[in-house]
Amino acid sequence: MTQKTFSKISKETGIPYSFIYLFSINNHWSRGRYPRSLDESQVNTVIEAFKEKKLVKKNKRTSLRIYSIWSCMKQRCYNDSHTAWKWYGGKGIKVCSEWLDFDTFNSWALKNGYNDKLTIDRIDADKNYEPSNCQWITLEENRGKRKCRKIQVKCIETEQVFNSIYAASKAIRQASAGSIYLAITSKTKKKKKRKAGGYTWERA
Repeated sequence: MTQKTFSKISKETGIPYSFIYLFSINNHWSRGRYPRSLDESQVNTVIEAFKEKKLVKKNKRTSLRIYSIWSCMKQRCYNDSHTAWKWYGGKGIKVCSEWLDFDTFNSWALKNGYNDKLTIDRIDADKNYEPSNCQWITLEENRGKRKCRKIQVKCIETEQVFNSIYAASKAIRQASAGSIYLAITSKTKKKKKRKAGGYTWERA
């Protein structure tokens, strides 16, 4: 029976050499340094094993909450059958090109404070999903943003008055619109004003 070297198998199938080598060791096809070749039946077994590994990896990834957030983000922007498309893709909102790749988006998310209790938020609702315009906030903060367009607020420390909470969050980027809303609508147990972005807020 014709034998093929690990290098040739890797070149023809695209399967990493290291996977072929370790798989053959684990199946006792190759002990020690040599031989490094497999027959046709063994090659087919390696191919099936590699396909199964990729499938398991893919299924594990798609079960992640962050993957669901990424997928829904794209659906809102590019699938005109999505229930929320008219508020996103229908208004010209897009996902930046680098975030069309899940691994790139996931890397950004993990470096910018993502956890399973947070949801993605566009700082400026008129701009796209991109690193400079997105942050992670709680669902409670996100709900509060719906009421932020008509509320005038004042920053105590800077004495600035803003026509809306959105305007305040744009001017002082450390404070999200949702966190400012919570700051002016709730108090701590000691009845002190809550802070948002390191600043104290009140209704103007």
